[in-house]
Amino acid sequence: MAKLHVKMEDFVTAWETSNSVAEVATKLNLKPTSVMARASKYRTAPINLPLKTMKRGSHGLKFDIEGALALLTRLRNAAVTETPSAGENVETETISVE
Repeated sequence: MAKLHVKMEDFVTAWETSNSVAEVATKLNLKPTSVMARASKYRTAPINLPLKTMKRGSHGLKFDIEGALALLTRLRNAAVTETPSAGENVETETISVE
């Protein structure tokens, strides 16, 4: 994507008339990350422009915190039961391949 110069008036108009960062990016032919960075820049000193806040999108992803915690518990328990304790004798078996 070529570097574009977007006037402040055009950016603010697109921002205030859009429902999402993606919509602003499409209107201005910018990357969503560039749109978020510019909005952040405009909101901070010395500009302090009170732009509206956009809802954070989930990008179609839903995070299952309970499932993730259960997975961590299973993995950590498996790692603990499969890992010998310090000082524990571990029997090994040698297999010869001919």
